[in-house]
Amino acid sequence: MSLNPLNLAFLTVLLAIVGYYDCRWRKIPNLLSLLAVILGTQAHFFASGGKGIVNSLAGCSIAFLFFFIPYLLGGMGAGDVKLAAGMGSYLGTEKVLPGLLAIALVGGLIALAQIATVLVRRQQNRKHHEPMFTYKNSKGTTANETGRSRVFQTVPYGVAISVGTLITLFTFG
Repeated sequence: MSLNPLNLAFLTVLLAIVGYYDCRWRKIPNLLSLLAVILGTQAHFFASGGKGIVNSLAGCSIAFLFFFIPYLLGGMGAGDVKLAAGMGSYLGTEKVLPGLLAIALVGGLIALAQIATVLVRRQQNRKHHEPMFTYKNSKGTTANETGRSRVFQTVPYGVAISVGTLITLFTFG
């Protein structure tokens, strides 16, 4: 199924909002994920009728299950899992696997960029030697040796899901 330009424009705006929320607050609102599932299913319904709904919900389930395992292992948040389900509903069964690959690649690039940023900052400011990887406490912060607190660095995987989905849609139609 190919999205019509209006659906694609709406999805792009939705994903931009998701990216902003995830970068700013490291949270993805449930309403945005639910909206993605509903609109993805609706787009498939108008393109293929009842078969489109089945295709959309199957893509939704595949993406959900793929992201649910890292969630159970503590590797990502529940908002990421729900957003991935919404993107699976847009991608459907025929595009969900390439979409998951694109999402994983973009997520890896974001993680590498964050590591590179930490290494550059450490190199520039040797007198504040902080560990590159730390564990966060219940408030999402961690204390370094000097007692100062800083926000724990996490990967905004909502951005990776958004960009990977758009890459897949623009690449595979």
